[in-house]
Amino acid sequence: MNANEKSHGKLALIIFLLFVGVYPAYSYLKYNHNFLPWFPFISIPFIFSIFYFITFFNTIKKQERGLFFWLSLLLFFYGSCIAFFSLFAVYDFSPVLALKLLAATVIQISCLLPICLSFDCIHQRLSEDRRGLVFLSLVPLIIVVIDGVLRGREFYGTWELYQQEGAPLVYLAMSDAFAVIGLLVYVYSAGFYKSLYFVISLLGIYFTYSRSSLYFFIISIFIFEIFLKRNIYFLFISGLGAVTLFVVALLNGAADSRFLVLLTDPWSDPSFVGRLEFFKEGIEDISNHFLFGNYGYEVLRDGDTGGYIHNFLSYWAAYGVLYFLVLSAILFFVCLYIIRNLSFFRFNSFYHFPVLIFIYSFVSGMVSKAYVWPFLWFAVIFICSLKIQRR
Repeated sequence: MNANEKSHGKLALIIFLLFVGVYPAYSYLKYNHNFLPWFPFISIPFIFSIFYFITFFNTIKKQERGLFFWLSLLLFFYGSCIAFFSLFAVYDFSPVLALKLLAATVIQISCLLPICLSFDCIHQRLSEDRRGLVFLSLVPLIIVVIDGVLRGREFYGTWELYQQEGAPLVYLAMSDAFAVIGLLVYVYSAGFYKSLYFVISLLGIYFTYSRSSLYFFIISIFIFEIFLKRNIYFLFISGLGAVTLFVVALLNGAADSRFLVLLTDPWSDPSFVGRLEFFKEGIEDISNHFLFGNYGYEVLRDGDTGGYIHNFLSYWAAYGVLYFLVLSAILFFVCLYIIRNLSFFRFNSFYHFPVLIFIYSFVSGMVSKAYVWPFLWFAVIFICSLKIQRR
């Protein structure tokens, strides 16, 4: 590995940590404290990302990528073009408004792509990192949670603060940040520190009020430890811990809390009922636009995104049946390959974070996330960039 490759690996890791570990925290603090200036912080990792691609283009293009990598990348860019064309030409949005609606996802994917292309260097650096500098990316997230709880003066004070006008989705970005950074430090830490970072990530996600991030963070680590690493001790401890927490919560009258109501009485939960309505409306829209989809239908209906199907069918509703089938085929073959080669992945730590983030994104996409969520595209492009066919 030459010096040029090491340099663009360092830059890729910096971009990733700035985007995932700092950007959500800054977004929250900007809207809640006057001492921080108004500044689109996401432009920093985005500019670094542009610099990354311009500076290291010759190095990147020499690396061989498999068919699924190019298909995944094509899906993203095709989806972006279809989205812009739909909003601008079909729905008569102004070009500026169309770009504004697309900018968030496109910029986020642009900030995530470098780690996909430089993971060889990043893995080596993280494996040799004995100072734990990468774990510091959890610090701004922890500070935000503490600040939110203190200012909110209630258990879920952070969520209430995130909901103020101008920053309605910051709590979702925070929960994703805790989950993704949590998975990263979980893979590259050991012993006591692995348990410590796991607990910190759990508490962080819990206090950011996102149920899906908490559930799927736990589920993805559970799948990783039990099926990939065959950690029977983890199975016993996690099972005992989950049962204990559930019983304690029920005894304390928390059965109707946001995190348990889906297990005890889902029909009383407005979010669950609302998503069922979105699902019905989305299925109806698919039936009316079966072949080519109807990108942005929820924007036309509601004036904003969010009213989409919260699962993989949202890709069909947005981009059409062919797009959905190609994405499904990629997901199916990647899952099949992982399942059929568990022993290979078990003894190759290089693949642990890619597999873990893929599991997290896959299970999230099944019942919770939709086509505007950047981490599914990231996970698919990421794992397909690693030539997993090579034993």
